[in-house]
Amino acid sequence: ASFDCVICSRTLMHLADWEGAIGELCRVATRVVVVDFPPRLSFGGLESAVLRAIEIGAEAILKATKVDGIYTADPREESDAEFIEQISYREVLEQNLRVMDSTAVTMAKENNLPILVFNIHHAGAVQGILAGERVGSIVEG
Repeated sequence: ASFDCVICSRTLMHLADWEGAIGELCRVATRVVVVDFPPRLSFGGLESAVLRAIEIGAEAILKATKVDGIYTADPREESDAEFIEQISYREVLEQNLRVMDSTAVTMAKENNLPILVFNIHHAGAVQGILAGERVGSIVEG
């Protein structure tokens, strides 16, 4: 299967084998866009990644984090935080979950663009997602 992909350069910095990940993306994607943006822009960060993804007709946003996906609270701070495998855009906004800022979530919702949230430190996570495996959490619907 071929698809378009947008990936943030900051995500690549955290990959032990970033060259291998880019190689895998290029092998299966029709177009790969690496987005880089300065910190603290009024319209930057994840909004820029979502906008680029919409512009190229990408199938999903890959949101790399330091935890396994979306939780009811920060699992690094709260031991009783529960993992959420699948959640709607509306629920993310209503529950004020820190998946990404509300503007980016709203843009993804308005364009029916799923957000896949996964742990960047798990070996093979990006490759698993590209192979269609269920990795982390998904925001859709």
